[in-house]
Amino acid sequence: MMADKSPSTPVNPHKLGRDGVAALIVFTFLTLLSTLAVIARFVARKMRAGIGWDDWTSLAALTTSYGFIIASVVALKDGHAGYHITQYNDQELEVGYKTDLAGTWTYTFAIALPKISALIMYSRIFPVRSLQIWKWTLGSIFTGYVIAGLVTNMLELSPLEAQRGSWAPHFTSIQEKPFDIIMSIINIVLDIVILAIPQTRIWKLQMTARRKILISLLFLLWGLVCISSVMRTISLETLNTRDVPYTILDSVI
Repeated sequence: MMADKSPSTPVNPHKLGRDGVAALIVFTFLTLLSTLAVIARFVARKMRAGIGWDDWTSLAALTTSYGFIIASVVALKDGHAGYHITQYNDQELEVGYKTDLAGTWTYTFAIALPKISALIMYSRIFPVRSLQIWKWTLGSIFTGYVIAGLVTNMLELSPLEAQRGSWAPHFTSIQEKPFDIIMSIINIVLDIVILAIPQTRIWKLQMTARRKILISLLFLLWGLVCISSVMRTISLETLNTRDVPYTILDSVI
């Protein structure tokens, strides 16, 4: 986070800011939906073939998403998200800076782990050599994606102590917004690859066309992830790095 230092008397510091209620509704709904989906997955897998690594990875993804949701809720309530940065002094903004760091870390894992889970599932369903190659290749790319995101986030402000607030002596070594947009575009490309992989195998299976279409449509549900990734990339254009609390909600939602 970067901001001009403008201490002033806070306005409604304990009330939800702009779009705060909408954000909480979205967080609650998606968290409930994700939790029910993972529970249903574990129940179904336990009744059939047994729980595998792809299931445990999906559970890890859900856990990290909880962390992101918690950081986001704290940012809403105590980090003054939705209010202009000039309405608060440095100390009052410190929670927002800390939750921004925590939210970025948990978000990075929350978007990478579902992809890894999908790759493991694909290699289990389609046990062919080409899928194994895709699994390890993309798995390596996802690992690099996570490392790049975490390291860049740590080095965004130097020294590291400056991450708790822009008033601490620091210099900016990385431009946050361009980097976030680039990472988001890479995420979209990876989502599209994940979407396409099973389609190349489904139509080679020995089954009726009707069954192939139904299975294909099932895997195409990943397209919802692609759509959300595109929407987040577009929303990043509205992010003002000099007034992050006020503009961050669009990209978070």
